[in-house]
Amino acid sequence: MRNVLIFPEGYEIDFMYPKDKDLEVDLELEVKTNKGLEKVKIFDIKIQGNSIYYYLQYVN
Repeated sequence: MRNVLIFPEGYEIDFMYPKDKDLEVDLELEVKTNKGLEKVKIFDIKIQGNSIYYYLQYVN
């Protein structure tokens, strides 16, 4: 299964699902990007074909 983070700007990052954590709507995460460490929150999860898409929004 492919796991994909979708950032507010629309870009996608594939990632390995963590073994020790369940990813659910409203979960806050820290994600390392080109801009540095970003605080984000999952606001939607969609399964399409062989992929799970986690839609993110920034947390201030």
